[in-house]
Parts: sequence; C-alpha cells; structure tokens
Amino acid sequence: MTVGAVYALAALGFTIIYNASDVVNFAQGEFVMLGGMITVFAHLAGAPLPLAALLAIVITACLGVAMNKLAIEPARGRPWCRWSSSPSGRRFSSGAQRS
Repeated sequence: MTVGAVYALAALGFTIIYNASDVVNFAQGEFVMLGGMITVFAHLAGAPLPLAALLAIVITACLGVAMNKLAIEPARGRPWCRWSSSPSGRRFSSGAQRS
C-alpha cells in the first residue's frame, strides 16, 4: 500500500509539472536526493538537524529555480526536448536529434 502511494505521488508530481511547464521533468528524484544529501552532510558537519534541513530546503529551492531558468524555460516549445529535461534525458534526446 505504501509503495503504491509513493508511485501515485510521483505520477501526480509529473502531471503537475507537465501541465505547468509543457516539459516532462524527470529531475524530481534528483532534487529529493540532493536535499537529503545536503541535510545529512550539513548535520554531519555540526549543524543541528532542523537547521540542516532548512539549509537543504533553501539550497535545493535555489537550484530548482536555476534549473527552471536554464533548462526548462528554454525547452518550452522545442519538440526535440519536450519529453525530458533531466540531464540524462537531455543527453539522450540531443543524441536522438542528431540522427
């Protein structure tokens, strides 16, 4: 039951992002992992856990805004990049475009 709920949340996230930006963004998991890693490393560096989590939220949000400005907005309206804006998807889609 829990795994199904996680899949439903992931599908809902993909749907919301696609409806808002017209670009399928597979970077959701990358940002979750980035936030988790920043939290762990900040906590191991001596920051209290609530401060480490807040720091991770701020840094991950800033990187998300940067990705939106640098990758998602330029991809709007381009059919060759419409299906993916994650780094691995971009690599595959740009290689497919050259063929």
